[in-house]
Amino acid sequence: TAQETIQDLKQVISENQSTIEYSCFFLALDGQRLNDFVELGEVEGLSKESQLELHEDRYTERDARHHVIRLRELLLGPTTANANIAGLDAGASVFNTIKNPDGVSDEPDGLSTDADTDADKGIKADGEGDASSAAASTAAEAAESAGAAGGQSSGSARPGKGSSKKSGKSKNKGKGSSAAAAAGAASSKPESDVSSSEAPVEKIKPLATEHAFTDYEISKVPPFSVVSASKAIASLALPHCLKQIILSGWNPVPRYRQLKGDLLYLQVTTIESQTYHITASRDGFYVNSSSLVRFNPEPYGEARAGQSGVRDSEFYSAHSLITLLKRLSPRFARGLDDLQKQMSQREAVEVLPFVSAEQAASPWLVRGNENRVPEAYDLGHPQEIYLRLGAQAADSLRDWNEELQSIREMPRSNLSERVVRDRQLHKWYSEFAEAAIQGAMAVVEGEMPPLNPTDPEEQHMYLRDNIFYSKGFDGRETFTELGGDAAAHVATGKDITGVRLLNQLDIDGLHTLGSVVVDYRGLRVVAQSVVPGIFRRQETTQIVYGSVDSGVTVGADEEFHKLLEPVAKALHFGEHAVSDESGTEYKLYTSADVKGLTGTDGRKYLLDLFRMTPMDIEFLER
Repeated sequence: TAQETIQDLKQVISENQSTIEYSCFFLALDGQRLNDFVELGEVEGLSKESQLELHEDRYTERDARHHVIRLRELLLGPTTANANIAGLDAGASVFNTIKNPDGVSDEPDGLSTDADTDADKGIKADGEGDASSAAASTAAEAAESAGAAGGQSSGSARPGKGSSKKSGKSKNKGKGSSAAAAAGAASSKPESDVSSSEAPVEKIKPLATEHAFTDYEISKVPPFSVVSASKAIASLALPHCLKQIILSGWNPVPRYRQLKGDLLYLQVTTIESQTYHITASRDGFYVNSSSLVRFNPEPYGEARAGQSGVRDSEFYSAHSLITLLKRLSPRFARGLDDLQKQMSQREAVEVLPFVSAEQAASPWLVRGNENRVPEAYDLGHPQEIYLRLGAQAADSLRDWNEELQSIREMPRSNLSERVVRDRQLHKWYSEFAEAAIQGAMAVVEGEMPPLNPTDPEEQHMYLRDNIFYSKGFDGRETFTELGGDAAAHVATGKDITGVRLLNQLDIDGLHTLGSVVVDYRGLRVVAQSVVPGIFRRQETTQIVYGSVDSGVTVGADEEFHKLLEPVAKALHFGEHAVSDESGTEYKLYTSADVKGLTGTDGRKYLLDLFRMTPMDIEFLER
């Protein structure tokens, strides 16, 4: 649509099977580079007949790290949305175990029943003949791809010269090899298919009699062993493409090599048990001459030029790491093609990671053995933090509150604007909740130092990555007469309810904080984004509405009061009088415990919203 941006189009290109190796590129129209954040409708001269050119771009250190992360994620296949989450198989899909239990195939002959006719069998025979004829060229094409591995187009190793036309040519060759692999796979099945068609009808009935939700009763608490994401993933039988891809021990890049364009050093071990040391540079990726005991960053093709068995230097370099590995390892090329083919045949609910799925399906329950024992030894797992955040962890420093308020202030006058705004909000909430969960776990486990270590433990406050943490205790004795810690525990949940109500009303000029409540190991932790200026002196950030000292002083700012009128109307709040310690009355719409303050950014925030919902009258009467 015209409202989508160039960045959205780039995302589609990078996720497409035929252009999956591209992650660092830009699009151009008539030779002019397009801004990634411009909407398609705003691009001058762009029409339905226009053709955009794809040009390979120069890498930054961040681009190189994300390129490696993306390759690692591609090789994992449809796994959990977040492998580090503590909950019960959070975000993992068991769709295939329900749709095709016991490994029943998605293909028509795997779903044959008693109603199959001779005509159906004839169709199968025709299909097998086609597969056999297609497989006739498989050996020749495989030999050609193996023998011409060094003869692939080197245009991808030259950043800035690539275009949609060039990449299209290279992709046709890739599709040919993929088709050959598919034909080869099909050619291995005719005998079993023919024998099954001649066998009694009972043998070609679906094998499935049970699935993950057999005998599932909504009214009862089921055993959580019935849903196993690990079994669902194992049933996919995903091909292995690499033994390992990790950061080299020669990192970080020396300063003199940084000046020459080196960004990262990688160590890759292929299925053929060949180990390569690869340099990620601003122009792309190339094999260097280093070993485990000797650092030599010079390109392997140039340092070993003329030696027996060494190809030309262009063979050992490419703009994309995926392209380079396909040249170095034929089994990687075949495995990746097979993996992408399997992914394309899967349902979207199995392949696409669900944003915030770990929050939607991450209870406090965990499956001990399956969560404690890793499936495979991988040195790359502890290095993922470095790849995602960088050596200085600069990518983790985010101003969560400013991001949230900026997204809320985005225009929403029409449907397309509301969709874009809601997408950004959903993405922000997912990322904030994930960060808050990790921080809350660190608080409970004692890995985060408190801001006030001299105070009692139940009053401790914490701050990490611009997220404020506190425990669900009555540290300030606010709920002494209402139940103490038990009442404070409930109030934190009520506060989330109040935030949700205000977010649904979406009143212009009225802001709430990002808030997450995490229950972990029997303790409740509240995580909130930080109000600008909240840690400064009281004069700079004042409570202008409500009371911060249990009614001793009361604020009733007229501007705040007027801003709350639509809230009071929607939630049926009546204006009422509240007296301070001296007896002076103030008109408020909300409880005095609800606090309104003005941050140093000029925005007006409502905090402590646990009294936004009225008490149950039946409870009072009892």
